[in-house]
Amino acid sequence: MPERDEFTWNTMITAYANSGKLTEAMEIFKEIPIKSSISWNSLISGYCQRGMEIEAFDLFWGMQFEGRRPNQYTMGSILRKCSTSGLLQRGKQVHGYVIKTQFESNDYVVTGLVDMYAKCNCILEPEYLFKMMPDKKNHVMWTAIVAGYSQNGEALKAIECYRDMVVEGVESNQFTFPSVLTACAAV
Repeated sequence: MPERDEFTWNTMITAYANSGKLTEAMEIFKEIPIKSSISWNSLISGYCQRGMEIEAFDLFWGMQFEGRRPNQYTMGSILRKCSTSGLLQRGKQVHGYVIKTQFESNDYVVTGLVDMYAKCNCILEPEYLFKMMPDKKNHVMWTAIVAGYSQNGEALKAIECYRDMVVEGVESNQFTFPSVLTACAAV
């Protein structure tokens, strides 16, 4: 094979990671002369998708140790893993990192935090985070807070929040409506 460039290395890591061949992805990763954020993110995402949070977090912290700053996509993968696995303590560590690195104004990252806390049965934190993002509330963030209220037994707050969403002119989607229906059924 001709000399590999950054695109080739990253494509190979992503392909292996997405197909669940994480051993092969890691071997390629170790061979890369210069690891970009795409290299790190592809591998972290692969480990998260396969339920291997220890390895994913080792890479997340290792990335920083190597001098690479995680970006919104790194944070998204890690927070999604915390959400789906109920890793509240890990999620709180990531939240601390978000504050330290000034990611708290990134709507993508904040939505991940809202979702993570809500799925870990904490509703005060997502409520606070949601209120701190007055200008950047998109339909994904609104849906995350509506779902969070609904999942945590706060049916009236979920319905009220949905009403506010409509008043703000934000359109709901196929993910918003089931949470509102669940809340309505609980009232």
